[in-house]
Amino acid sequence: MKSEGLCVGGGACTGGGFDQHAMRASVEGVLTDGKAGGFALTRFWANMEWALEEHLGVHDLVEYETRLNHIFPTYDDVVGCTYDLTRVSACVVIDILLTQW
Repeated sequence: MKSEGLCVGGGACTGGGFDQHAMRASVEGVLTDGKAGGFALTRFWANMEWALEEHLGVHDLVEYETRLNHIFPTYDDVVGCTYDLTRVSACVVIDILLTQW
């Protein structure tokens, strides 16, 4: 992600915070650029530990995940987000999983 201009440890870093709209655009740009570059498949993996820290905008995470789910069906790529289940509450995991349906 870092090599593609996405900031690890705080999302799309604008003033040290998470900007869900900028990050969504960046993710979509990576997927679009993969196809334009001749790649049949992009594998996009995101470790979400940064979301456990107190970054500006981090409370928009579930909305961000929901917005991404409207974008992903337009691509034939593999996307995964990982959450440390020993550190993330069951309520947050359920909220995020519910965005997948």
